[in-house]
Amino acid sequence: MLKAGGLFIFTTHDRNHPEHKRLWSSELNVWSQNMQDQRLHEFGDLIIQRKSKRNLSAHPKLKKEIMDLVSKIGFENFYLQKIDLI
Repeated sequence: MLKAGGLFIFTTHDRNHPEHKRLWSSELNVWSQNMQDQRLHEFGDLIIQRKSKRNLSAHPKLKKEIMDLVSKIGFENFYLQKIDLI
């Protein structure tokens, strides 16, 4: 539940981060040949394999996707800020 007029902060990964360019270039090639893992629903989806735990599913967004989603659900006065923690 959000407080009216309150502050809402969330974090997300940026699929366009230079650190991930090689991965997404390779994934685009796989998808263009229709050879992607059939458990994936759309380009940008990931399945992260973990030892002795359930696999994780993720979909890192592009900045435009985040902006569109936030606007669509009615948030006002929002902005994105890139923070490099490493």
